[in-house]
Amino acid sequence: MGYWKTKVLPKIKKVFEKNSTKKTAAAEATKSFDESKEVINKEFEEKKTELQTKALVVYEASSTEIK
Repeated sequence: MGYWKTKVLPKIKKVFEKNSTKKTAAAEATKSFDESKEVINKEFEEKKTELQTKALVVYEASSTEIK
């Protein structure tokens, strides 16, 4: 039992401590990404009609080779 407490258990704790830090960082990164994704999607939806008309004008003005 002494070997378990002195050698094995500390190594197991280190493994889980590292993972918990990584999990926390990953969760924060995911949350940040989701928030920025929502902002970008919102901006895109607001400008969607304007961008569609501009894209259509550019497409119609392009040569037939591109079409």
